[in-house]
Amino acid sequence: MVNDDGLLIARGLVHKNEQYKLNLEGPGINNGHLLLVGESGSGKTTLLVRVIKEMYYQSKTVFLIDFHGDMGISGENYIKYTPRNSPYGVNPFELEINAETGGVKIQSEIITSMLNQYFMDNGLGKKQRNILRELIVDTYKTKGIHEEDMNTWDKEVPIMEDLGKLVNYIRKVINAEVHSNFGVLQESIKNIKNYMPKDSFEKSKESIEKIEEVINDINMENEKQIYGNINLGYYLHPSVKRVFEGLYVYLEDIVKMTIFNGEKPKITKGVNRLDFSAFTQVNKPLIAKFLAEFTAQKLFRASMIRGQYSELSGVPEGSKFDRVLVFDESKLALPNGAEKNNSYNIFNRLVSESRKYGLALFLASQRVEHYSEEILSNIFTKIILKVKANDYKSVARALGLKEDFVADTFSITKERPAIIDTNGSKHSYIIERFKD
Repeated sequence: MVNDDGLLIARGLVHKNEQYKLNLEGPGINNGHLLLVGESGSGKTTLLVRVIKEMYYQSKTVFLIDFHGDMGISGENYIKYTPRNSPYGVNPFELEINAETGGVKIQSEIITSMLNQYFMDNGLGKKQRNILRELIVDTYKTKGIHEEDMNTWDKEVPIMEDLGKLVNYIRKVINAEVHSNFGVLQESIKNIKNYMPKDSFEKSKESIEKIEEVINDINMENEKQIYGNINLGYYLHPSVKRVFEGLYVYLEDIVKMTIFNGEKPKITKGVNRLDFSAFTQVNKPLIAKFLAEFTAQKLFRASMIRGQYSELSGVPEGSKFDRVLVFDESKLALPNGAEKNNSYNIFNRLVSESRKYGLALFLASQRVEHYSEEILSNIFTKIILKVKANDYKSVARALGLKEDFVADTFSITKERPAIIDTNGSKHSYIIERFKD
């Protein structure tokens, strides 16, 4: 049975004996999502850590996305990704085995979109995207995984290194197309070594060895067995050959990234902190954003696959969720521009669909304007800590309040003021001080 008392986080600003207890699974709570907004120094991170600890005490599985590396939680499972020699990595080729939402073609679309958005400086053209999708589908084929045969979807999936090997093979075919002459070249080197005078051979030994290396490099005999079911004719078409080289320049670097080749992290019950701060510290925020979106996508899909939370066995009475995805400084992961209000971006999907799958979303940021209308309208509990005066209007608009109410709340006292909105019920509070 879920405790319906809740965590005391605030007291009334006007009526000091008034209490606010946060209980995201209490009666009348529509979903477990939580929004925290507050300027730097408002106590946002301290409050978020305390709420995360409460989730830990309630035996929830928490996935904490940490962009700054300062969100340490006692007893956490710490998972750090780094630009060089990353101990952990992600595999975009992992398949969802679902006839309606999974499969090779859908995953190839997802991988193409992510790589284009986060790793291609100027974005790919339509032809390059088509070629990349074909390369990804063919990479699955090298592992015996075929879109048309769902029975093959549970085979060991490829990794980025396999994509790199396929790309290099195709490039050799395009640029050299000498595999049919391999035997002739090999025999020629053999004759040179046998009949060249010894003193001349010693002088030319280094050059001959380099030629042998090149010949061995273009030896396609073993590769033919691996790539025998690949339609090379597609890549040898003149229009594809012209575009392929530009795509190769991008992929050559991407497939070597250690975030795609590191060990898959083990997730434990409790707090799993995924630290992406190494990328933000070296001015690679897009890679941190990619890792965050990848994590969100994967967790959402895994939650969907297991089915509706209320129908799972062993769910405690009154429980609404058992998984929590937390983003501190969520502005670093949120989409912007036209994509911000796209109902299919992962954050808008999470707030509107994840509730039924037992997944709650916690978002924290400095400004309410970072969030889409979809997020603001679907998150049931919003806690607005002290914000700058020029943000009063946007807070008032987001919560449906008068701007004077917001201004009064944040100017009447210097003690940790906050406005808490739970399903339209909005009051002014003073946030409690928390001790470890």
